[in-house]
Amino acid sequence: MSYAIVTDSTCGIPFDKAAQLKLTVLPLAYFIDGVEHCGFFPDKPINLKGFYESMRAGSSVRTSLPNPKESMETIRGILATGRDVLYLGCSEGLSGTFGSVKMVCEQLAEEFPERTIRCICTASSSYGEGVLVKKAALKALAGESLEQVAAWATEVRMHINHWFTVDDLSFALGGGRMARTGAFAANMLDLKPILRLDEEGKVDIYGKTRGRKRSFKHIVAEVKAHLGEGFDDEIVIAHGDCPEEAEKLREMISQETGATKFSMEYLDPVVGCHGGPGAVAVFFQGLHR
Repeated sequence: MSYAIVTDSTCGIPFDKAAQLKLTVLPLAYFIDGVEHCGFFPDKPINLKGFYESMRAGSSVRTSLPNPKESMETIRGILATGRDVLYLGCSEGLSGTFGSVKMVCEQLAEEFPERTIRCICTASSSYGEGVLVKKAALKALAGESLEQVAAWATEVRMHINHWFTVDDLSFALGGGRMARTGAFAANMLDLKPILRLDEEGKVDIYGKTRGRKRSFKHIVAEVKAHLGEGFDDEIVIAHGDCPEEAEKLREMISQETGATKFSMEYLDPVVGCHGGPGAVAVFFQGLHR
């Protein structure tokens, strides 16, 4: 392959699948009580269960952007081998990751004027970004050119759906998403928000319900409305260390839509930091966002 697809660890793709897809993944870092942890290793999984257990225990958690120096070294190494680069990055509406890596790429473009470097914001995150990146990688492995894959990703990114809910709104406080009194009151009333990523790649509070079961029913209805007839693609269901709840949602979606292809995953630390334990999300390529 004459070019490499580069992404960031917000895509959620595990190390073994990333290797199979020949992806280069730039790791974000996450911090537990001030101690830094790498968000992606090329040869082993990260301890996502431990991340959520720490949140339940009351630890302070946060994330940071990819290290610019390390990103520079990684992408320079690709260009030095004579390959071009297509970077598919996390939504600018959620993180400064894309802007940081794009700046690195602009500097390297001056150093390697003979190489092509394309940067595309996926307007997605977590496994929504992962759905797009995985399909782009498969196209690249099948022989499609950088420009073909870039054009496809630009067109399809507005078809990637992100639907999710959280179990405890107090975890949203870590990202400044809600006043403490508001979170406490919502939890007392058992309110569950229905969230999505909008057309700008920002979190949109689409609705709210009372109780977990109703929130799942609402998500199932939205998934069904956005799948389209004859849907035969993979749906990713990811969770914040609540596999039983995620399995319930999978069963509900399967029964209501007839979908049979599912991938069950843990939510990455970037989403987990704001969603907390008990968050459940659904990602897929649909009719439209």
